[in-house]
Amino acid sequence: MAENLAQTGVLLRYQKIGQIGASKLDTPAVKFREITVERTGETSAQIRERVVTARRRQQERFAGKRNVTCSARMGTRELKAYCA
Repeated sequence: MAENLAQTGVLLRYQKIGQIGASKLDTPAVKFREITVERTGETSAQIRERVVTARRRQQERFAGKRNVTCSARMGTRELKAYCA
């Protein structure tokens, strides 16, 4: 019985949080034109080229390392060698 009461309490808290969240949410509407206007930033092709170049550079850098295939997998030794 105590377990059911605890579960009920948790459920009531979640319901209360949901009600507060919904009632306090005050975001302005976005006009269709604002989200469909032509962007002047990089194209997907340009971003892809940067990513491919960076991955190629990482493959060359970590060619002799068994467990390191990209910058995210660098350990302390690699960080000191390449970033310091």
